[in-house]
Amino acid sequence: MSTTTTRSRVLRGAGLVIAPLLVFGLAACGDDDDGGGDSAGGSTESFCNQIKDISDQGDEIEANSDDADPEELLNQVGGLVDQMQELDPPAEIEDDWNSALEILDGLYSGDVEDVANFQPTEEQAQAGERVGEYLRNECGLDEDSFLGS
Repeated sequence: MSTTTTRSRVLRGAGLVIAPLLVFGLAACGDDDDGGGDSAGGSTESFCNQIKDISDQGDEIEANSDDADPEELLNQVGGLVDQMQELDPPAEIEDDWNSALEILDGLYSGDVEDVANFQPTEEQAQAGERVGEYLRNECGLDEDSFLGS
């Protein structure tokens, strides 16, 4: 398989899991006291700000993917997954978010072929779609963005 085909398959594999979710920027820093009040989960505003940064980072990785080695690309996307694990999602998507991150963590600790050949279950796909819908509707991510698609 050519390097270009493998790169495309890695990004497509990432998109199957991450794009509908989320997953995938590096600016997920911040204080855990995000003003979420007494409700479980983080504040929507804080979560959305961090997710927009993550999506921007994903857009940058995708824009530069033609020059990236597949292993390098996998490492970059894995770094985004690490950052996503630091987020405190709002309670209304917390279960779907956590389920998706478990899948991503397992997937991105594998190799390029694992990502390129990944096929989500129906339940995983539905959870990803719910998170993606939330990201578009509540966070305002564009459908063409890395995490909004």
